[in-house]
Order: sequence, then structure tokens, then C-alpha cells
Amino acid sequence: MTARRQLPPRRRRILEFIREFIADNGIPPTVRDVQKACDISSTSVVDYNLRILDRDRYLTRRPDVARGIELLDEAGQPVSSAPRVHIVGSIAAGLPIPAFSTEEAASSAEFDTIEVSPELARRHGRLYGLTVNGTS
Repeated sequence: MTARRQLPPRRRRILEFIREFIADNGIPPTVRDVQKACDISSTSVVDYNLRILDRDRYLTRRPDVARGIELLDEAGQPVSSAPRVHIVGSIAAGLPIPAFSTEEAASSAEFDTIEVSPELARRHGRLYGLTVNGTS
């Protein structure tokens, strides 16, 4: 990947705000949050700048989600500071949940993981994930 261009002050401020907002809240800001925090005249100006940041691979956006901004690293990969929990097993949707041994799960050399919100991790401490198979 080629080196990134120097950002104009407004886009640099938008990126800094998005980083700070995610670090403080565990979720990305809305376009309106960016508008207010960066003192930008309208949401269309924010959208324009976000489209350029998306084009230049500083972030990516999901247009169907209000908080669909995701920061990217130099290699174009998603950046996340969210806590991760281990996926330790699977359950069938709609049926009773089978018991599993935490010792068995802990002995597994390799775990899949999933991000969780910092608030969830703070409130509940020890967490684990399960994959749900089927529908209920």
C-alpha cells in the first residue's frame, strides 16, 4: 500500500475526534456527533469529508448504519481497541443449552474471539462467547 497523504486540518480533526469518541464511548460517533464536535456547518459537509477519508482508506463506512464508521490502520485493516472474548463452544438455538466444561474450553490451544463493548466487559468481568447454530 502506498503512503498516505498529509491530511488537511479539518479531516485530521475529524479523524482525531472519531478516535477519541470510540475510546471514550466504545462505539463510533454519528455524522451529527462529528458535525457538532468539529464545528462543521452541516452534516453534508461531514459526509463529504467522510467519503474522502473512506476513499483514502483512513476509515470505512456502512451507509445503512448510523454508527457505521470504522477506522482503518495503515494496511487498510480495521482498528479496534474493544475487548475481545473467547468463543468456547456452540449451542443449538431453540433447544436446551448443553453444559460445557470451562476446563475443557480453557485447554483448547486456539480460540476464535469476538469484540464486545468496553462497558459490557467492565460490568461483567469474566465473559465467554458461544456460537448459536440454527434458528429459534
